[in-house]
Amino acid sequence: MSDHAMDMVGAKEPFVLPIDYSRLEHARLRLVPIEQDFHRFGTGMVEAFQQQPSMMNYVSYPPMKDVSDYYQYWQLRMSDAKVQIFAILLKAGTVTKTDAVTGEKHEFQVEDGTFAGVTGLIDGNREWASVEVAHVFTLPAFQRTSVISTAHALLLKHLLDPVPEDIGLRRVQWYAHQLNLASVGLAKRLGFQQEGVIRWERPVRDDRAGVVEEGMPALTKQGDRLGPGRHSVVLGLCWDDWRDGGRQRILDVLAM
Repeated sequence: MSDHAMDMVGAKEPFVLPIDYSRLEHARLRLVPIEQDFHRFGTGMVEAFQQQPSMMNYVSYPPMKDVSDYYQYWQLRMSDAKVQIFAILLKAGTVTKTDAVTGEKHEFQVEDGTFAGVTGLIDGNREWASVEVAHVFTLPAFQRTSVISTAHALLLKHLLDPVPEDIGLRRVQWYAHQLNLASVGLAKRLGFQQEGVIRWERPVRDDRAGVVEEGMPALTKQGDRLGPGRHSVVLGLCWDDWRDGGRQRILDVLAM
């Protein structure tokens, strides 16, 4: 990435919600803004996409060859004041991973500052006291560990716990591709309630998971081709859910 591009990352407009990064730190990990070291974190994401192409099955990201491609997409979709992407950084210690086939657990050591993935907030709205969790990716080495649950528990606690220490939102929502069972499952484990399915919510790229049915519109008025369709599951975690057991669920995740 050019020095000019790095300067632009450093000048990102502040996120609309008042994130206090001192509240996004746990005994095992912390969240930092991706622009803190965009080249490192962006490179890590592109390498992960190349190592495990299936990570992109349920998202609209274009193919990415290097960090410049990631930067261009970030600039297009993730750089305005309503969006904030976080890098998940581990603290020195032991991580336990569950084998996807055998169910066996094994432990490995990580160094302080190990990059484990990203998550993000989009459509932040102070007036509505709401936000959406999005752009959730775990690097292959840390899939089937507690890393991604812990990171989101930490984030949700900051978003939904009351002011003045935290942000005190009324609603956090989570959209997931209906076929992305891992994303839907993670949201539910964190206490989100499924509220419905938005059918044909958006078109997706031809090389991604989607739905095709005979007779569905295939072109826009301008002649642009429409790819397969996506049905999106809508989940919500609201202030009353938080009061009625949601907060304790998150505290239990953080205590694990």
